[in-house]
Amino acid sequence: MKKVNKIKLKSEGKTIWKMGECLYQEVYSGEVDNDIPNGQGVSEEYECYELPQIADPDYLSSQDYNNNWKIYSKDLMHKEKGFYLTERYTGEWKSGKKHGKGKLIRYHSPSTHQDYPEVFKTNENGLPEIYEVVEGIFKDGFFRKKGK
Repeated sequence: MKKVNKIKLKSEGKTIWKMGECLYQEVYSGEVDNDIPNGQGVSEEYECYELPQIADPDYLSSQDYNNNWKIYSKDLMHKEKGFYLTERYTGEWKSGKKHGKGKLIRYHSPSTHQDYPEVFKTNENGLPEIYEVVEGIFKDGFFRKKGK
């Protein structure tokens, strides 16, 4: 089994997929077998709202936004502007799916501020704000039971 620093996971053959008005992307780092997550690893899922007609281009290119983005994304695997962290899973994988002991952290999605729809929710340190933590046993990609 080999270890990878970062790969983009696929959904239905695509590394970026769309549902409604959002684009999604999942990034993985850890053990792989034939470039498929298998063993211990970490994944992060991101979403990007397609709201260019609403977003204020002056705000999105401002120094304030850029400084906030640097703080927000400093510990993330994927640093492309506009993609916001929605969840991070750390644990065991089998054949490309969360399987075994793991910890799933879900984060608040960006707020839909009327004037600035790209505002992201952060804690007092400027990092993504945690919404929920689930720890336990996963099977075939889904949470099954609580435990440590």
